[in-house]
Amino acid sequence: MIKNERQLKITGNTLRKFESILVQLTTQYQSSADLKLKMQIDALETDVLKLKREIEEFEYLKSGAVKIILAKSFHDLPNVIIKARIARALTQKDLALKLGMKEQQIQRYETNDFASASFAMMVKIVDALDITIEEKVRLNKI
Repeated sequence: MIKNERQLKITGNTLRKFESILVQLTTQYQSSADLKLKMQIDALETDVLKLKREIEEFEYLKSGAVKIILAKSFHDLPNVIIKARIARALTQKDLALKLGMKEQQIQRYETNDFASASFAMMVKIVDALDITIEEKVRLNKI
């Protein structure tokens, strides 16, 4: 998942490199029909598709069109919070300023999916983003 503009730029550069390599490999494959080369092409096509989806998701979140972000489980909460920040058009620095902390702390939280953030800090972040989290709690069989 792309979490900031820097990662978007890096992902875009990587995508362009992969697409260039893919063109070269495809040209080679057409003249050789090497099975190993075909496997490399297939793997690279998968990577290109993944990078394109990540870029599209980040740009869609930034577009302002997102009103609801779905979470399938409590484990999705870190990504939901990051997506909400992006959808609110807030940079990591903007969120840090709202919380009275340094940008690097938000970067650290997001890098490790909020593993080092306390529950109280998570509540502050949710409040700063002005989002409502609604979730069913299902008691599974033990």
